[in-house]
Amino acid sequence: MASPPSPPAPRGFSAETTGTRRERSATRATRIRG
Repeated sequence: MASPPSPPAPRGFSAETTGTRRERSATRATRIRG
């Protein structure tokens, strides 16, 4: 089940969003690769 691209997070959540996005990207790549 592919999830739609999340909208740009606010400035306050920039760091947190970046970390979550990074993990999501890695999981996505791994899922597509696997």
